[in-house]
Amino acid sequence: MSLLSPGGDPGSGLPDFVLVRAADGGGPRPHRPGEGAELCRVTGAELAASGTVEREILPHPPGGGPYAVRGFLLGGRAASVRLDEPSLTSLVVR
Repeated sequence: MSLLSPGGDPGSGLPDFVLVRAADGGGPRPHRPGEGAELCRVTGAELAASGTVEREILPHPPGGGPYAVRGFLLGGRAASVRLDEPSLTSLVVR
């Protein structure tokens, strides 16, 4: 997974990003961050400081799947930032 930002000042107030898989593994994609198991979290400060953050995503528990996943922005400025979601077929980890 790769996250991109304009980079720059860590105090820019970027929201955190969290990637969540469906709670029951193969169920529908989560609609809220609390509806599943967290796979990855990147803070807004980390993203702003580096501009690009790449993480390998391993489904929990390993070896299962397929898993439906969804990313969420969290924090005060989340509504002012656009999150481009890939196609549904790209959001399933097999």
